[in-house]
Amino acid sequence: MCSSDLGAVYLANHQVAVETVLAALVIGGMTEAVPVLVAKAEHRDSWVGALTRLFAERPGFRDPGLMELVDREDPSAVLALRRGLAGQLRAGRSVFVHVEGTRATRAGRPVGVMSSVFLDLAMEVDAEVVPVRFTGGLPLDGDARREFPVGYGAQEYRFGRPIAAAELRALRFDARSERVLGAINGLGGPIELEAPAPAAAAFEARVAACRAAGVPEPQAVVRCALEELVDPSPEGRAVVAEVVAESVSSGEPAAA
Repeated sequence: MCSSDLGAVYLANHQVAVETVLAALVIGGMTEAVPVLVAKAEHRDSWVGALTRLFAERPGFRDPGLMELVDREDPSAVLALRRGLAGQLRAGRSVFVHVEGTRATRAGRPVGVMSSVFLDLAMEVDAEVVPVRFTGGLPLDGDARREFPVGYGAQEYRFGRPIAAAELRALRFDARSERVLGAINGLGGPIELEAPAPAAAAFEARVAACRAAGVPEPQAVVRCALEELVDPSPEGRAVVAEVVAESVSSGEPAAA
């Protein structure tokens, strides 16, 4: 994806919570190195944070340090993070950042704000910047931040052409952010025509049934996704069997 032996700085919009971890898996699959995910400190107590901790606790698994949590209001914490990320980039590991820092609530809104911190980081180590845009995960109207795409439809992940650090250095300070924001917003066609992906009605109904029985949405989605696997691994089958057994013991009917 990138021409340099250094890691790259992936800068993206933000639609739903789950896309962050999934993007890491996609980038890891394409580059053979899972990126560092820069996230708000609040994720220490979120289901996304809990999921990454479970990944790290898997027997025989080497924890890659997937998520770096930072208080963006604390300048000293941001500077310390930047120093650590510079070392990761020089070692060949990429960095993934949602540039606005929080999720949008509706489709058709361009990314309008971006800190210069991560552009400065890319220029410091001569790393390429890769624009990323997520589309299809949000409704046309609404004000709720979502964990998963509306209707559990299939989001599209779009990766743009890498922007060289030398190109950014040649621009005025304000033009650097404009260049990257334009690259992000320009992926996937006109923003004003963006629409949610078609709903996965059957999957949505199954998740709703789990939630009606008292299962939180993240656990319900993971359970239903695992149950849909066509050829699960022995480990995957064991996880589903355990989840279903726990559901039955707690009074929830087993899935048909």
